[in-house]
Amino acid sequence: MSEIYNATIKGDLLAVRKLLARGVDPNSSQDSITVLHISAGMWDRRMVELLINSGAKVDVADNMEEPHSTLRLRGEDYYLRKSLKNTHGNSKTQ
Repeated sequence: MSEIYNATIKGDLLAVRKLLARGVDPNSSQDSITVLHISAGMWDRRMVELLINSGAKVDVADNMEEPHSTLRLRGEDYYLRKSLKNTHGNSKTQ
């Protein structure tokens, strides 16, 4: 398991921030589950925002072949749209 995956599971925002600053891929995954899937599934809004702002792709399918299904199931669509709008100036998920 990668360092960023472990840090995300632990909810260690500082460690993830440091790893991203070192150039670790914000789209890291294990078994088709990205670190964004993990953070959204844990309701970790600060981690979700950090990952999105660091370039995490929001349209990556999870192991159930749905794009970030945990985001939708957990009611995070609103937060995702807000984060994307703040990052990119508009929302592609609306």
